Amino acid sequence: MLDALGEAGAAANARLLRRIRYAGDLDGLWYLRSDLMAELAMRHGEAQARRMLQPITALFGALT
Repeated sequence: MLDALGEAGAAANARLLRRIRYAGDLDGLWYLRSDLMAELAMRHGEAQARRMLQPITALFGALT
């Protein structure tokens, strides 16, 4: 998730960076996907953001 956010995104959205970095558990990260999607969509457009989020979502196979 941090890689998808990138350095520029992390600098622009320090709050999201902290929330991802210090998420207490897998469930917390799961719910942060929507915030990450919003940030990525703002920077790259919705279609590209969805493509960027697909491999991240796949990591949560047990939760889906």
